[in-house]
Parts: sequence; C-alpha cells; structure tokens
Amino acid sequence: MSILSLLVCLMFIAIPVDPVGSPAIDAGPGGVLWDGRLYEFGRLVKSADPFDGDAWLRITDASTHAEIATYLYDGGNDETFIYFAILADDVFTLVTETRGIPGSGGSSLRKTEILTFTRDGSYLDRAGVPGLMTGYNNHGHLLVLSKDDAHAADYVFDASLAETTLPEELAAEGSFAYQYRGFATIDGADVDQILIEEPGIYELTVSDGEYVYRACVTVDPLIAGVIAGGTYDEGVTITAKGVLSIDGAPYASGDVFAMPGNHELAIAGENGYRKTLSFVIRPYVANIADDFQTTDAIRIFSNASALMIDEAPYAAGDPYRIPGRHVLTVYAANGYLRTIAFAILPSAAGVEDGGVYEGGVTIALNGTAVLGGIGVAGTLAVTDPGTYELVLYFDGEPYRTVSFTIVAAPVPMSWWEAFPFVEVLSGACAVVGLFLIFRKK
Repeated sequence: MSILSLLVCLMFIAIPVDPVGSPAIDAGPGGVLWDGRLYEFGRLVKSADPFDGDAWLRITDASTHAEIATYLYDGGNDETFIYFAILADDVFTLVTETRGIPGSGGSSLRKTEILTFTRDGSYLDRAGVPGLMTGYNNHGHLLVLSKDDAHAADYVFDASLAETTLPEELAAEGSFAYQYRGFATIDGADVDQILIEEPGIYELTVSDGEYVYRACVTVDPLIAGVIAGGTYDEGVTITAKGVLSIDGAPYASGDVFAMPGNHELAIAGENGYRKTLSFVIRPYVANIADDFQTTDAIRIFSNASALMIDEAPYAAGDPYRIPGRHVLTVYAANGYLRTIAFAILPSAAGVEDGGVYEGGVTIALNGTAVLGGIGVAGTLAVTDPGTYELVLYFDGEPYRTVSFTIVAAPVPMSWWEAFPFVEVLSGACAVVGLFLIFRKK
C-alpha cells in the first residue's frame, strides 16, 4: 500500500451503527472506515440487565457489505469497546472499558484494557491499563491515554502493547507521512493529511478535543548519485529534492557534474534547513600508475587543473625522459592533491649485451654510466678494438651491465691486390702493342 493510500485509509469517519435488526447490540461509539473496511464496535447486551454486556466488534467490506469477522469479549463484567486506534499498517487496537457488574444496578468505570487485532479481526493480545482513563487519542501509530482533564499523554502504547513515550522530534528521509486522528497543522496551516515531501524543518501539531501533540519534524532529502565521503573516477549525476548547490554554485538536480577535485554538495530546504556532504571526483591520469617503471620516455595525459613532476610544472602530453625516481603531483579543484611515484630507468641504445661490432659502435645513453672505469653520458662512439663493459647506474648502484666487443675492420685491398691477373694482362697487351708498332716500320 502506498503512503498516500495509507493516509487516506487512516482518516477516521464516525459511522453510526444501525441497531435495527440487532436489538441486542448497543451502538456504542460507532464505527471506523479503514482500508476499505468498516469496523463497527460497541457493546452486546446479553440479557434484560442493562449492565450485563460484552464488548462487540464487527468487520464488513465497505463496498459489498459482506461480513468479514465478528468478535465478542467477555471479561466477566459489563464491557464496551470504546475506542479504535491504528497501531500499524495491519494492526489495530480497541480500548475496553468495564463500567458495571451485572445486577449492580449502576455503572461506573472500573478498569480499562487494550485488545489488539490484525486488520482481518484476528485477536492478538491484551493488556491492562493502570488507573482509570478519561481520554484516548491515536496518532503516529500510537495509542495515547489521558487520566484526567489535563489531557496529557499519561500512557502511550505501541503495537506490541509495550509502554513508550511520545517523541518531541521526528525525522524522515525522502518524505514524511504520519497517521493521526482529529486535526493537524503543519507550520500553523491546517492540513487534511500529514504528508511532507520537501526537505525542511517543520512544526507539527495534532489535536483531538482538548488533547494537543506538538513535534518538530525534520525531513532529509533522498540523495542519489553520491554518498558522503564518496570518491568517483568520472562525473556524477545527483538527484535530490530541495535547492541544490555545489561549492556554492547552483546545481540542477539530474545534471552531470564532472569537474575533478574536492566538492561540497549543499541542499537547502524549508525553515532554514541545510544539509551538506563532501565527495571527490578524481582526475584521470593516463599512461602512468603508482610505482610505474619504464626505460622509455613517457607522455602523461590528464584532465587535472595542474601537473608537476618533482615540483616542476609539467604539460600534459609532453615527453618526459629524465632517468631517476620521480613524483608526479596531480592538482584539482578545492585543494585536491594526489601524488604518483614512478621511475625512468637508465638505458643504452645502439648496443646489446654480448654484441660484436666491426670497426666500432655508437651508443646513445639515457642516464649515468661507466665505460672502462670512465664516466660517460649522452652519445658516444667506441671504435678501438677490444672487449668493453658498460655499467648503467640507478640510485647510485649498478643497475645493468652491457658487455660488447669491437673488432678491427679489415684493411681495404688495392685494385691490383684484388685483381692480380689484370696486371699480367695489361703487360701482355703492352708487349703486343709494341710488336705491332715495330712491324709497321
């Protein structure tokens, strides 16, 4: 059943019981319409003695008039169901007054009892009330009894028939619905039902006759999309009732909010109500993670408001290749700060461990290194034949050793060394030429 339906069903309507056809039934206080059912209650006179009666209840379907249940309570004297109250969505109670003893010739209040039933009329429990009561009220699913004309809440019972007290402050999240009998005001204005759906602080009064109950009601909004202290990696969509703002700027419920940083959501409501919660949207940081290590240059991408590496500004997307241990600091709105430690390891390009190179090799170093006991850096060419050890250092300690060998390049041969037969052929050609010359002469 919805809250609104329940509130409508809880409106008490005095419906007189027609005793025609049931001459033994004392109409008593009448009846109550609740959730489509008519609850008639009062007293059944068992004999000609007007002080010999049993408390009586009949439940009928309000639309079909079909009888659902009847109940008689005989406490040994003259009993009457005098008051009907709702104690839960499916539990009601009837106050029983014992006013006389058969044959006594008189009637006076002797005791008060409370009987509880299910909505369908099944008996649940019974409890006695200390002292003699003069007034009854029902609100907030509680039965309130007054023992004198001061109309105070002298005794309060819940659905389990346990004694309790009336709260001076009430609170609800999302909306506040309150069952009551009689009349009600919210902030001094008369209302037909108590249903508050906007966040705020309200003054509630319930009155019935001389009885008055007052309470302060706080309605907190239901907030979807963020939680207090929540951290989010992407934008958030927040929905809530009330007047919303983020970091002091107006925010429309249901809009996407994606600014990285620390934020405060504030919700304002009626009568000075204000609720705040903090949340964090972390900026994305791509191509790097905590304790990340690489031998290559890195490009870091982020939507943070600022980035720094080792306290020096860094522009997102720029290559960064300085070897060593580094700290990336990520900044975002309202003091957000995150640090990421990473390392760029030393490297040597152009040479491989165990490599053999003819005539020499060119090495491009990124970091600190020692070659043959001599510190080297940048780009260097090694041409002298021999075996070498290149030691790369990281954190002041040897990190990697690259061993390689340079062999002498072979000496290029002359043309005649490469082709000796050409010289012989040339000589023969010269002799033949001379012979031909002398022959002509």
